[in-house]
Amino acid sequence: MANGEIRNQNGFRQKVTFKTLGLAGGIFPTDIDGVFEIKNKLWIFFEVKHKLAPITRGQKLFLERTVDVIDGVEGKHACGFIVEHEIDSKRDIEAGECPVRMYRHEGKWHKPSSPLTLASAVQKLYGKHFNES
Repeated sequence: MANGEIRNQNGFRQKVTFKTLGLAGGIFPTDIDGVFEIKNKLWIFFEVKHKLAPITRGQKLFLERTVDVIDGVEGKHACGFIVEHEIDSKRDIEAGECPVRMYRHEGKWHKPSSPLTLASAVQKLYGKHFNES
């Protein structure tokens, strides 16, 4: 991905399945829509869901556990976002424009106190940890 654009549209639309990766107890891989890793200091994870769709148990656990583990390391910070959209399936979704439904930070789930897009949240976190806006 360069400049936020998908390089191979056909490959992007090709489904990746996990059918042969199941482990005992019905454990399967999860996927997350996006991850930033910035200078080995800040990790930002996000999952995009339709406004009416709940997050899966596996995705929520992944975000909780991963964010909490990284936050527990001195000098490292992480945040996990669940964002939502109401775009029909024939159109592309611009993740940065999606409103934040909730986010994981410092061991807790939070709901934004005022409307917040993913792009605004990412910029705020980046500015906070790298003294830039």
